[in-house]
This record gives sequence, C-alpha cells and structure tokens, in this order.
Amino acid sequence: MFCQDEADELALLMFRQLLDSTRYEVEIISDAMLTAEVVARIGEKSPAMICIAAVPPGGLAQTHYLCKRLRARSRSQDCGRAMGYRKRR
Repeated sequence: MFCQDEADELALLMFRQLLDSTRYEVEIISDAMLTAEVVARIGEKSPAMICIAAVPPGGLAQTHYLCKRLRARSRSQDCGRAMGYRKRR
C-alpha cells in the first residue's frame, strides 16, 4: 500500500487492522520512494492486490500518476488495484 503523508498512512494502518493478518500481508510504502521505485518494488513482489490511499487535501495528481504507471506495467500481469479518495465537504 502506498501513502502520500501521515493522514494516508493512518488510513492504511486502520485498514490493515481490519484485515486478517493470517491471510493477508500488508506493506505500507512511504511517499519518500519515487514512483519508479514503487512500481519496481511492486513488480518484485507481484502482489495479488494493490491498494492506494489518498486523503484530501492533495495527493490526487500523484495517485493518478502512480495508477497510470501501474496500469501500464500490469497489462501483462494479473493484479487487482483499488484506489480510495475521500472528498472533503
């Protein structure tokens, strides 16, 4: 899972708590990594599912770019992707 800032990281930590740790391995990737590094890391691990979280304000452009790069790379791989973004009221 990729996070942009502390709010994203907190959202992903809470999401991880909801999952059964005996069935799912969750790795939270910091925003300190470049998009190319994130894509390469995901390529090495070959996960069955990728979850990307973005909590406003901001993060949507970076998240869109990451999704675009992952989509281009995963055309040859069978990998599910989920992206969550909650709009502020």
